[in-house]
Amino acid sequence: MRPVQLVVLLVPSCAWLAPAPAPCDEAACAAICEAEQQRVASFVQPGGDVMSAYEAMLLTPLRDEVSAGPRFAEVDPLVLCRGAGRCEEVIRPDADEPLPAGPYVVRLGLELPSVGTWPIRVDRSCRHDGYEDPVTRTLELVARDRTVVLDPLETFSAPVAATVPGRCVVRVDAGPGKTAELRFSLAPSGRVQRPVSP
Repeated sequence: MRPVQLVVLLVPSCAWLAPAPAPCDEAACAAICEAEQQRVASFVQPGGDVMSAYEAMLLTPLRDEVSAGPRFAEVDPLVLCRGAGRCEEVIRPDADEPLPAGPYVVRLGLELPSVGTWPIRVDRSCRHDGYEDPVTRTLELVARDRTVVLDPLETFSAPVAATVPGRCVVRVDAGPGKTAELRFSLAPSGRVQRPVSP
């Protein structure tokens, strides 16, 4: 019996499957070169040095993350809870149905970039008997953990010293186009609390 000889042809991977590249005219090549130059320019360091492909691979996700900024939590980003000092039970208030007597808190959930300090603006106000007590503050949040839960963000209690329900609004601004709002009413006590004269 004659020995069988095997001949192995080495070809680049998938090269025999791929069609030959179409010729590139001057205008098309110029467009491709310009796009590549813009991509490389996005990784130019302040000193003018261009990052390596490895550096770009590591830093691109971080750059995109910082560009996106803070995000509200996907589940219950801004909720009202029963509880004194912390959320004990999440409730879904009807803005027109006054909440019964008791302590309440507002809880906020955010996803922050892993670096940087991020300003979050919080506006709250309650209106009753012609009075309103708006308060605005800015929180500077640092992402030691990616998920940040502020519990409580705000505290409230019912009944309010008023003859009509207190109409309350809590609004959180986490950046351009990122706003969450919560509206609810607090039961009145039937008595009006007059400002104390100095």
